[in-house]
Amino acid sequence: MTTMKFAPNNAQISIRLLVAMLLASCTEVTATSVNVLGVNYTEKEFTYRLEDPGNPKNAAGGEMIDSFSAGGVHCCYELPKLWRLGIKVRILTTEWQELKPPQNSQTIKEIRNAFVAEVPSYVDGKPGDLWIVRSADGSFGVVSSSYQPDHPKWPGKVKGWPVPTVEYRRVLWDQRIEHEAGYVETYQSELADLNTDPIAKAKEEWRYRGKDLSRYDPAKSYKDPTWQSMKENYELLRRFSGPEDPGFVTWLKQHYEAALARAQARLKQVQDSRR
Repeated sequence: MTTMKFAPNNAQISIRLLVAMLLASCTEVTATSVNVLGVNYTEKEFTYRLEDPGNPKNAAGGEMIDSFSAGGVHCCYELPKLWRLGIKVRILTTEWQELKPPQNSQTIKEIRNAFVAEVPSYVDGKPGDLWIVRSADGSFGVVSSSYQPDHPKWPGKVKGWPVPTVEYRRVLWDQRIEHEAGYVETYQSELADLNTDPIAKAKEEWRYRGKDLSRYDPAKSYKDPTWQSMKENYELLRRFSGPEDPGFVTWLKQHYEAALARAQARLKQVQDSRR
């Protein structure tokens, strides 16, 4: 029996092409994974998390962004390959407010907020890293960009990396001044104690420097900072017969005076640099 073969007609070819196109559209990748980053143009620290309002599993973030800083790179968040109106991102933030008694027994209040922002059009028509941006007025938004804030193509409203305000820099200066002043006060106190009762202070310092030497073996050598500190103390104490050795008391006074001079110099440098 002879099998008859028929060439497909135009209608059959069209149907096959239509089916092939439908199958291709079903398997076509419509989204791509991008990194998530944050940039903060305010003095208020915050943590963040980005979520897809339509798919909670599509989420990323979680780190803290310091004052006038940018965060690290986190993976991953899915964005549509083609930009369209209405691409939304839910922004979850946490920040902290310092309270002054007697308003509350706690000194820090945690504040959590949620915002929904729309992703502006992609730079160069392609999805880039998803950035959460906190503007100087405290508002939150997002942009998709493979370019950083200091690049000419950066799509954010503010161009460039965050720059601390003069007021904020003065707060940091004052904190540094207070920190360095603490060292000055410490060494002034150490010297006062030494002058009041040299032997008692020398014994206290001797005990402090010798407390870990039972674990020290001079035959061994390590680059660990703790081991190096033990080595220095071992080499120092073996030069004297004990805490009542006049040479150790003299060394201790010179040590405190030198440390005080360094602390005073650092304090003056920070005070002179304040603007």
